[in-house]
Amino acid sequence: MGTMKLMLCLVAGAVFSVVHAQEKHKRIQVGDTLGNGLVLGTMMEDSTKVVRLSDYAGKLIILDFWSSNCPSCIAGFPKLEKLQQEFAEEIQILLVNTSETAFEISEKLEKEQHGNRHGRLSEVFLETRLPKIIGTDRLSQLFYHRSVPYHVWVDSSGVVRVFGASYNTNGKKINALLSGDPIDFIHTSSSGYPYDFSVPWFFDRDGDGGRASHASAISFFDFSVYGFGAYRENLDDGASQGIRSTYINVDILRLFKLCLEDRMLANGWSSLLSSPNMNGYAWHLDFIKLLVADTTIYTRDFLASDDWTDESFSRNGRCYELILSGNMTEIDRQEWMFADISRYVTAAYGVTVEYVWEDVVGYEVKLTGADLCRELQGENSLHDQLASVFWRFFRTNREQKRPYIFLDEQLRGKSSVGLHLDKVDGTFEDFESELSTYGIRLVPVIKRLPFLSIADR
Repeated sequence: MGTMKLMLCLVAGAVFSVVHAQEKHKRIQVGDTLGNGLVLGTMMEDSTKVVRLSDYAGKLIILDFWSSNCPSCIAGFPKLEKLQQEFAEEIQILLVNTSETAFEISEKLEKEQHGNRHGRLSEVFLETRLPKIIGTDRLSQLFYHRSVPYHVWVDSSGVVRVFGASYNTNGKKINALLSGDPIDFIHTSSSGYPYDFSVPWFFDRDGDGGRASHASAISFFDFSVYGFGAYRENLDDGASQGIRSTYINVDILRLFKLCLEDRMLANGWSSLLSSPNMNGYAWHLDFIKLLVADTTIYTRDFLASDDWTDESFSRNGRCYELILSGNMTEIDRQEWMFADISRYVTAAYGVTVEYVWEDVVGYEVKLTGADLCRELQGENSLHDQLASVFWRFFRTNREQKRPYIFLDEQLRGKSSVGLHLDKVDGTFEDFESELSTYGIRLVPVIKRLPFLSIADR
């Protein structure tokens, strides 16, 4: 079966590693009841000790499927351990690996050469006291998943209550389930219902034939489908003879980004190399000024990724659809979409939405060595090379203040000859000195640039 190509909104800070292919046998669904005798696997430390569901009878069991190829999985263990301590008498979190043997895991971690922001992964792994289980093939078939971390919740009655993203596992949701309250949860691509973009989301979903040539609608986050945001734009919509763009669970700020990006790039932002915004996956935070008391109703991008929960997505994710006649241009579509989203947030949150121009103080990259650059060949542009260099420097030296840095417009369409900057530690002044050896100068500049301002009244 062919694979549908989707534009997926990237999740900064989350790493999803592909696990080994699994046979698609009969799978457990939310609401199914598991037998107490279900064998989960064997203890990693003692392969003779078989672990069954009944070993934790009376508790909410949370299975954390992980792999040693997934750094974010191991980095998340301390957070899970804190939850285990908080709900010690009521839950049991089990770390389940169905893609590797105990020997393969140990060998992989012993060879680890690099740490992360939580420390060396091997140390994090060894310090974790949660039960580590080598899962059975049957378990991987029952709870089929294509990515990790992947979480399954089984309540004290053996009923499957949650499976999907690890962001679902947080204290608020655990409390809700233990209290008997209804809960929703974020799906991953392997647990959610993939949306068929050939079918409109809002218009004529029931096939009643009622279709307008110009129409748009917006609604809240939909928990029944993929939770991390997907969209398709400019689809031929046969029934209306128009052009349809459909966005599923995309956060509000990204909806603004998708209709403003071309305009912003055409008005000076295309020369940006570096900025105070450290989130490379959300560069629209550079040109969107969010002057509000609560940013989480618009985006999760101002939260540290370690603090994300399912609400970090559902609170600001929206489903939006736009149908326009076929003679509309791409500019028309973007302007229509911008007007829609602006009206929505103005009415929903009482904010003002304005397109403004402001002066930005920063630096502009100039080249003194004429032989350093040449006409662009291929895609390895001088812009991309320098952006990577600045990103590595500020990533390595997080204490350094990160200014706006732009590329001289005359250098657009050029690529560098032999730009290999390996030394990226030290002060910003040291870095400037290192750049100067390549004929690169940072010249103070004031640029007038457009912004989208969203502000509380």
